[in-house]
Amino acid sequence: MRQQGDGQHDRRGHLQRDTVVVRQADTVDHNDIVAAVLDGEATVKRLRREDGHVWLMPHNPVYAHTSGSHAAILGNVVAVLRMP
Repeated sequence: MRQQGDGQHDRRGHLQRDTVVVRQADTVDHNDIVAAVLDGEATVKRLRREDGHVWLMPHNPVYAHTSGSHAAILGNVVAVLRMP
């Protein structure tokens, strides 16, 4: 997936136009960084499970978390590639 937007931008350096490599998975764990489809758009977020709820958390503190209850999880992000 090619990253667009700055929802995952943080001090670790995830930038717009980075390519994320996603390993398809039927199940993911709490605190995994996942690729998901939400409202017809792909997104990369940290998955949190709290009190029976699923949340998709951006790394950029400017953005709010999103309910992941209706998201289709594609899999785990296993690498971030940056092209010059």
